[in-house]
Amino acid sequence: MEPVRPRRFAARGIIHCHSDLSYDCKTRLADLGVILRREGFSFVALTEHVKGVSPEDYDRFVANCRKETNGSFVVIPGLEVRCSDGIEVAAVGVSELVNSGPPDEVVSRVRNLGGYAVWVHPLKRGRWMGRLLGCDAIEVLNGKVDGTVAPDLALLRRVRKCRRMGAGVHAIFGLDMHDLDQPREVWVECKVPALTPAHIVQSLRDGTYVNRVANGSVSSSGEIALFEHLWLLILRWAFIAWNAVCKVVPTKALTVLIRVSRPFVRMIKNG
Repeated sequence: MEPVRPRRFAARGIIHCHSDLSYDCKTRLADLGVILRREGFSFVALTEHVKGVSPEDYDRFVANCRKETNGSFVVIPGLEVRCSDGIEVAAVGVSELVNSGPPDEVVSRVRNLGGYAVWVHPLKRGRWMGRLLGCDAIEVLNGKVDGTVAPDLALLRRVRKCRRMGAGVHAIFGLDMHDLDQPREVWVECKVPALTPAHIVQSLRDGTYVNRVANGSVSSSGEIALFEHLWLLILRWAFIAWNAVCKVVPTKALTVLIRVSRPFVRMIKNG
């Protein structure tokens, strides 16, 4: 007789999100949970900036995350740590404050605390030609840096190459949400047997999740179906071209252009 496997279901959530514990965000934790739950999300993985946060502040924050967690929505505490060389690492699911240091030491500290280490917006300051940091995951799409239509496909290829060479790194989409007005069109779906912080972090660690945007999906291994790959490539080129236009068009003309283009952008996002 075959053993009974635990039933698993998809939990839809946001990775890389801030609340008012971060110096650059004003969203209250309780408000964030109410709104995301109403929109059909099952969890949020917070990544608060360390600047100005004391160990006591973070202890209270972790306790508040537990209070906001219930059977239908999970709030996972975490940090965004700026390492000594400027690299930023998200420490998802840690219950203690993680201080800065060399990237590899920060990643090791996160793992020792039972967290999940993500190298966030690795190309925020330009092309990265060095080695990929040995995190648990690389953020191949950041909602603030890359928009919400398609990941950085060149970075995604590098992640797949690292995996072929034996690295256990995953590809992950992060929203980098600082404001409730920000579009929430970047998410992950974790396969979990129960909706708890531990099960969600374990799903991330095991790579049993799928990254999603409105018009495509990418597995945790970085693999994409051929048709989706072509479509995401077109969207990525469109995003890059749009950013180039925005840099040269005068402000008044850009305002008109954005207004005129909204129906077209909406049509693309809705497929």
